[in-house]
Amino acid sequence: MKKKRVVLVVEARVGSKRLPNKSLLHLAGEPLIYRILERLKKCKRVDNIVLASPDTPKNKVFKKIAKKAKVSMFFGANQNIVKRHLQVAKKYKIDVIVRVPGDNCVSEPKEIDKIINFHLNLKERSFTSNLIPFFRSGYPDGIGAEVFDHSTLKEISKKKLTYKQKEWLSINFFDYKKEKVINPKFCNVNTLKCPKSYRMPKLRLDVNTISDYNFIKDIYDNLYSKKKLFRIQDVIKFLKGKKIWK
Repeated sequence: MKKKRVVLVVEARVGSKRLPNKSLLHLAGEPLIYRILERLKKCKRVDNIVLASPDTPKNKVFKKIAKKAKVSMFFGANQNIVKRHLQVAKKYKIDVIVRVPGDNCVSEPKEIDKIINFHLNLKERSFTSNLIPFFRSGYPDGIGAEVFDHSTLKEISKKKLTYKQKEWLSINFFDYKKEKVINPKFCNVNTLKCPKSYRMPKLRLDVNTISDYNFIKDIYDNLYSKKKLFRIQDVIKFLKGKKIWK
């Protein structure tokens, strides 16, 4: 059987409404998106990493960052993440897409490798994630990834999608309000259970607001100089030490 080509795609753009230019805010002396790429390069189960951004003049700033991080750079469809991922998959001949949002500054390479291995061993068509709390998996928000096959995304793209479905990929598979799979006959949704040592589903480690950024910046200011690839266990120990998290 032919080995599937697994590629990690990181989304970034300068046009965030809640926190403009958040990808360029600094963490430990480098842009936030660079620190994310630095962590993701420690993943062992991916064949390539692509930084993907809408093809607009303002987003060209990411080209220099991708070059410095030594990852591939791709500019594609604007305001349509589904289409942009299809474009990336076609160019880089991807079989399995591993999607990581460009604001997950404490991405956990070992957990991402784990969810990839889990997905590759599934027999049925699946959307697999430990990024968000599917079925109350217990993971902190912002340390994992979404994994799905290129062929699955092709089928999704054939449907008439709303703007929200184009931009928020996972809602094509999972109904968050009802906490159930939208169409299990077409594609199942799977996850892993978070290890007990960091089972903290209320802990948010993504960056959507200035307070989120300040929270993550404090973590980097205290941990990065001691250990560049600090783990989620290190984050929890730090937060408990500051009595921020019980």
